[in-house]
Amino acid sequence: MPRMTDLLHRRQVRRNRAGRGRRWTTVGLALAGAAFGVVGLAAMLGAALLGDLRQGLPPVEQIESVFDPANGGAPRSTLWLDRSGSVLLYEAGSPAAADRRGVSLNPASPDAAPAALVQATVAFADPGFWEHRGYETGWLWRSVWAGLTGQPLPEGTTITQRLVRSALAPPGDAALPPLARALREALLASELTHTYDRQTILTWYLNAAYYGEAAYGADAAALVYFGKHAAELDLSECALLAGLPLDPQSNPFAAPQRAKAQQAAVLEALLRLGLVPVETAQAALSEPLQLAARPPEPAMRASAFTRSAMQQLQDRFGPDFLHRSGLRILTTLDVDLQLQAECVARTQLLRLSGGEPGAVESAADGTPCVAAGLLPPLRPGDARADHVIGGAGAVVLDPQTGVVLARIEIGSDDPGGAATRLPGPALYPFIYLAGFARGTTPASMALDIPTVFSADDGGPGYAPADDDGVFHGPVRTRTALANLYPLAAARAAAQVGIGDVLRTARQMGLTSLAEPSSQATLRSLLEDTRVGMIDLASALGVVAHGGVMAGAAAPGEGDGLAPSLLLRITNDAGDLLYAYTPETRAVLSAPLAYLMTDVLSDEAARWPSLGQPNPLEVGRPAGAISGILLDDSGAWAIGFTPSRVLVVWMGNDSGAAMQAVTATNGPAAVWHAVLRYAARDLPAQGWSMPAGVSRVEVCDPSGLLPTAYCPQTVSEVFLQGTEPIHADSLYRPLQVNRETGKLATLYTPLDLIEERVYLMVPAEAQAWAAQAGLERPPTEYDTLYVPPFDPRVNIASPAAFAVIRGQVEIRGDARPVGFDYYRLQYGEGLNPASWVQIGEDQPRPVRSGRLGLWDTAGLRGLYTLQLLVVEDEGRVSTAAVQVTVDNTPPTLRVVLPAEGQAYSRALDEAAILQVEAGDNLALARVAFYVDGVSVGEVGGAPYSLRWPLGRVGEHTAYARAADVAGNAADSERVTFRVEP
Repeated sequence: MPRMTDLLHRRQVRRNRAGRGRRWTTVGLALAGAAFGVVGLAAMLGAALLGDLRQGLPPVEQIESVFDPANGGAPRSTLWLDRSGSVLLYEAGSPAAADRRGVSLNPASPDAAPAALVQATVAFADPGFWEHRGYETGWLWRSVWAGLTGQPLPEGTTITQRLVRSALAPPGDAALPPLARALREALLASELTHTYDRQTILTWYLNAAYYGEAAYGADAAALVYFGKHAAELDLSECALLAGLPLDPQSNPFAAPQRAKAQQAAVLEALLRLGLVPVETAQAALSEPLQLAARPPEPAMRASAFTRSAMQQLQDRFGPDFLHRSGLRILTTLDVDLQLQAECVARTQLLRLSGGEPGAVESAADGTPCVAAGLLPPLRPGDARADHVIGGAGAVVLDPQTGVVLARIEIGSDDPGGAATRLPGPALYPFIYLAGFARGTTPASMALDIPTVFSADDGGPGYAPADDDGVFHGPVRTRTALANLYPLAAARAAAQVGIGDVLRTARQMGLTSLAEPSSQATLRSLLEDTRVGMIDLASALGVVAHGGVMAGAAAPGEGDGLAPSLLLRITNDAGDLLYAYTPETRAVLSAPLAYLMTDVLSDEAARWPSLGQPNPLEVGRPAGAISGILLDDSGAWAIGFTPSRVLVVWMGNDSGAAMQAVTATNGPAAVWHAVLRYAARDLPAQGWSMPAGVSRVEVCDPSGLLPTAYCPQTVSEVFLQGTEPIHADSLYRPLQVNRETGKLATLYTPLDLIEERVYLMVPAEAQAWAAQAGLERPPTEYDTLYVPPFDPRVNIASPAAFAVIRGQVEIRGDARPVGFDYYRLQYGEGLNPASWVQIGEDQPRPVRSGRLGLWDTAGLRGLYTLQLLVVEDEGRVSTAAVQVTVDNTPPTLRVVLPAEGQAYSRALDEAAILQVEAGDNLALARVAFYVDGVSVGEVGGAPYSLRWPLGRVGEHTAYARAADVAGNAADSERVTFRVEP
């Protein structure tokens, strides 16, 4: 007796031939020959190309390992395992389909698939299944043409091709060029058709296809959606299932309306081929579906990690490979670390939600939470208080191998672990790193002061908030970063440029950040940007690993790498399908990475905000920061050792504010315990200073060379070539009248003059200094002891306390009654010990005119200029003024751009023009020039500005500095290029 499939095959072939005529004979190509398949392809492509396409393809017999003969040919379950292979994380398959069996095309089998299911599947998915050799010739030629012309390739639509994709194609094919992937798929489909009969291929397809809702195979789908085996399905139910492998999301649980529309499309295909009468199709379409209750999701351990691993598998190898049966997938998960990290987070959440201060949550498998013993004790004010924290998340990563060891999510809106969150202070290291790459240093002075940033579009300015309303004024960049001062970070981002910050962070692996664009603003960077936790851990891993990124090639990221959650994949027969081998790529220079590790691992630098001791101190070198979002909706603790990276988040995905959560009592406590546990068996290593980095003693907070007046010096790290060359000018001595507090003059009694050292706050920080109660340097001169003005004997110019240079004209009056002669002289200091005469004695009186010309060449500093007038009988009258002589021009050097540096208009918005400039007295301004044209000037440190990239080609840049005396100097010229 002929088999059911034979009858179906003959009927469908007759109908297809009637509609197509003599399609094969009209093709006229070798691909349609009698030996169509491998031989035909070889004739078209050539033996060499065919050999290349075959490389790495499995034997088609490997497909048999997917199916379990002991269970009627049902697909073997895919198992997700931990890194040891001993702990099952997830077994693919719905619990409702535990009793699934393989369907058969033998009508005599108790598990025979209904004829309606076979007809509907072939009619809708592949009407030419019984005729073609695994793929359609038209598709192949369209694919070749599309590949040669750079157009998107059409996906192969035959049942055999779908079976190849879901059960046989190597996972690495997903990374191949589309045309190569399509041709390899065609080869496998052709070989599969040549090796096995159509009934076997169709049987495998029905048993291996993914039908959605964790249903693998037709029998599993029947059990999941209808609560019965496939053999019991009617036409209406068969029509609904037949279309699901083409679109598993259009299932009746997830999308009832789409499922019904697809059922109608399947019935229409049956009608079009004459396989069912119109009345039967209409009745099937009208029949109400008797769906089973939607089953619960399959059990899954470490769900955030496992779902992230599944997403990575799909991203790298495609959705067909994700739903392949019969695989053994070893992940990178360290189960013990996962359990301990999760129970530590749960314990801290419990304690901060009003629970007992000593309460401890057990691990998910019921074992003790050993790592909870490493949690710092709660502060008295935190005990039994609800801090309104809705959830927590964490990632542990090995930066040297690029593997994720643990990933937890508690109370998240996205338990699958794919959620992105506002980074807030977690973004600050990347802001400052972008600055380090462009000439700033950990020693550079930063200003943590209230600031309003102007909008590029002329709209309202942006005034970032501060977390506690306390501003710290001038600080070193090291201090600003270690303590997460928001305004200093905002100013740093504005100086570097939003695009450069985003590019730096994305280059380091933070690819969940948006691409740089003209729409990016400082506000959007600091308040709207979102990051993924694994991405954040990966980017920090670059710093921890000395600027080297480790991972696997990231799909769609060019030459980028991404951390791996997948270790090894085999099939049931033990054939190795994939093994993770870490790739490494230097994305930062070792010196640049060292600057950041040196700052973030500086425990003393964190003490102003976190105190001592604090949770970021773990008994070994570790770089870390901890802070809260400005709206109090979340908090981060992120950090690393050379061998482990840990990021921890706590907060509310809803945006609700937490209560009384600080930088030390929330995620920092979890970070402390988990990092100590994760690193317990690892050596306590730090980071060695690489070549290209130097240490220099500088004055705090200016970051310049110390003077005798600097109250605190510190050792700072610099990229070689960026060390300071100027002395500190922030702390300066002034002579004052100790009674009046005003600047002393030559008339102030010597016993009232004292020298005081003042902090010369930059002009833009004056308002902060006043609010902070900082003693301001006096600007008024002591007039208490100044003799009355004598209109007959005086110096009108230069004015008292003027800054002068070069040839100075002296004007005034020398015309007392009984005038004999006058003399001009100068002496060093307020009360000179000796005098130097200027020119000859002058025998003629002067009325409001020129008294003389003073050549100040070679002089520098404070001088007293005196007019001495001798009258008849030897009586002497005098007048004097104090002046500061400055004949020394400023010094400056170009920091950016470097000689020969290239900028790309496609990647860079602007070039940073930056100089280090100094003066023995005070700078007035620094002007920047590109190609001889002034492009802007800066009145105070840091002396830098952004130059929007000009024309493509070579440019020359230099700067000109001028001091308050009018001395000026030009920097060296540097040449740079702008490329398309």
